[in-house]
Amino acid sequence: MAKSLDRIKNSREDLVNKIIENMEKGYIFQREKWNSNLLKPHNAYSNAYYKGANRFRLLYEEDRKGYNDSRWLTYKQIEKINEEIKEEDKKLKVRKHEKGTLLEKWIWQEERKITNDETGEEEKIIVDLKRPIVRYFIVFNGEQIENIKPFELEKMEETDITRTADTFIRSSLCPIEEKVQDKAYYSPIDDKITLPPRDSFKNDKAFIGVLLHEMSHSTGHEGRIERKIRNLFGSDDYAKEELRAELASLFLLSDLGISDKETFQDNSNYLKSWIQVLKDDPNELFKASNEAEIISEFLNDNYEKEMILEKKKEENARKNEEGIQQIRKLQVNIKNWYRKEFPTDEVGETLNNNVSFLDLHNLLF
Repeated sequence: MAKSLDRIKNSREDLVNKIIENMEKGYIFQREKWNSNLLKPHNAYSNAYYKGANRFRLLYEEDRKGYNDSRWLTYKQIEKINEEIKEEDKKLKVRKHEKGTLLEKWIWQEERKITNDETGEEEKIIVDLKRPIVRYFIVFNGEQIENIKPFELEKMEETDITRTADTFIRSSLCPIEEKVQDKAYYSPIDDKITLPPRDSFKNDKAFIGVLLHEMSHSTGHEGRIERKIRNLFGSDDYAKEELRAELASLFLLSDLGISDKETFQDNSNYLKSWIQVLKDDPNELFKASNEAEIISEFLNDNYEKEMILEKKKEENARKNEEGIQQIRKLQVNIKNWYRKEFPTDEVGETLNNNVSFLDLHNLLF
């Protein structure tokens, strides 16, 4: 365990030093344009997406080394895939001199066997650990592996960003106001988000990026994911909260399939404050990444609930419209039948196109 901790600690410090170097140059990620598929690193064997600090590590590696492949595999997973491949020259193997990327695994629960006092039978239970079991594992990108099938980027359809933003706004647990002014902010005291009018943003991506950033701050309110959010401007705590909100916004945008060169705000004011925070504590980046994952999942859950409500409303509206059309068709059939059977009847003469079922009932009965 001690060796694992030391290895992870050294790896963290190395990564943070590299990121600080980038920050001092004025950026974190240097790519001019991201494809949203590359913002979602995943395991090619299990198809699971990496989360939190591991997600950030792989994003950084993809950016630093210019990978256009978001798939990652361990040595053991490569061996398992090779068990299904008969021809030796087609089996997967890591290219010579390639170095993998270290990822972390912190285990906070474990399965234990106990004897039931009443039945005397052995049972399995899950218990919380006082201290986590620390593990690390090494993964390799698809571009580091020979004979792997070419990575096919999904065909990205144009996302209706405006509709997505509006759905997020409706899912918000605090009021969101668009106001004619030049600042976007969340007020912890009023529990309210204020944004400049969306027409004042350079594009829809910029608007939804700022919206999600401020919504990320709002999750820290009491009764949500409570954390210290009433921080003095320019303080270390203020910088830490800004880092969490910015990472959460990045994760959400990538999950939504929205990305471009401005996905991650390389704001010089942010960078300067983050540099000092990371220098003081290299672990802060990993804490922020893990908390940002929790924030993004919290907001995404509310977003998906709102989507379900909207679909139900649309479905109900469609069914109501279909019912109205059936009623109208039935009314027309009744009118046509009555006019045919009683062409000179006074009631028949009053059956105009706007008659309702109540009118028909009163006229006929």
